[in-house]
Amino acid sequence: MTDHEPPRSRSRRKQDVLARLEHDEDLWVATASADGEPCLVPLSFVWDTTGDSCALDGHGAANTGTGTDAGAGTDAGTGTGTGTETGAASDRGTVLLCTRRTNPTARNLTPGGRVRLSLGHTRDVVLVDGTAEMVEGHRLPTASADAFAAKLAWDPRDRPAWVYLRVTPRTMKAWREENELAERELMRDGVWLV
Repeated sequence: MTDHEPPRSRSRRKQDVLARLEHDEDLWVATASADGEPCLVPLSFVWDTTGDSCALDGHGAANTGTGTDAGAGTDAGTGTGTGTETGAASDRGTVLLCTRRTNPTARNLTPGGRVRLSLGHTRDVVLVDGTAEMVEGHRLPTASADAFAAKLAWDPRDRPAWVYLRVTPRTMKAWREENELAERELMRDGVWLV
């Protein structure tokens, strides 16, 4: 098909991305081992916007409204607020995943914790680059673990073979067709551009 819908505004794309993060259940997770071996797997996830998520995600200001940066992430941004950072609490969050601690996805997390996530198919792409940290089930804030269990009908927090991965988004891009490529970047350095 050669006819394409008109490009969405960046603002509309941000709304669409947040809706996907809230309602989708699965995404693709890409990591690489220390020697560069790529790993791409599908995992279920929760877009965690609970107040407790700020304790681990390096964006305390965005989630708590305190105006200070928690600085917990290894690649945390300023978190101090610019004109484009304002918005509903639902646009601030982390992606919460779970996997076996022995799986390559968990083993590949380097001290920098770089990870790429992808939602959607090739005609409706959302790419998220972020930093991930491993969180033991007993250390995950209760509200975050409850949100994960409620959405996915599965509660791994008391299973020692499993670990949570909390991904703090650093960049987000979204596009459907070539006509949306020019303004596909919606977040840079952890700050929404729209």
